[in-house]
Amino acid sequence: MDRLNKDHRSKRNAENNFKTEDYVKELKEILKHQDLNEELCDQIIEMVSRRRRYDQGPGSEKSPTPYGSYRLVDGVLKHVNLIDEMRGRCSVYPDEFRAPKQSYTAELFNLLNDLNNLTIKGEKITVEEKRKGCCIC
Repeated sequence: MDRLNKDHRSKRNAENNFKTEDYVKELKEILKHQDLNEELCDQIIEMVSRRRRYDQGPGSEKSPTPYGSYRLVDGVLKHVNLIDEMRGRCSVYPDEFRAPKQSYTAELFNLLNDLNNLTIKGEKITVEEKRKGCCIC
């Protein structure tokens, strides 16, 4: 609320990410001022406090799903890292993950690959011309 009052507009960015315990704390304060019995308030708080972090995905140990971090594989419960599931495999070394698109090594590879494929007036440039124009060789 302080940020909204300060900037006079709603924010949707990393500054506006809150933990479940932040929501529970605010919910308890709101429920204090409601005409509800204690049992119902406890049930509401319990529902909100079960909220998972985004990186944990849907499902749980008790309720595995094909999209969450808990899955049934051949009838056996398995915990998987969802980030690793999203990363692709290298086409040359299939046991290795691909580098992120903008990593230093990927950018260096792309630079050297572009340099290797460079042509001037229809002819590829020589190794000496590449070394002369490239500060990393």
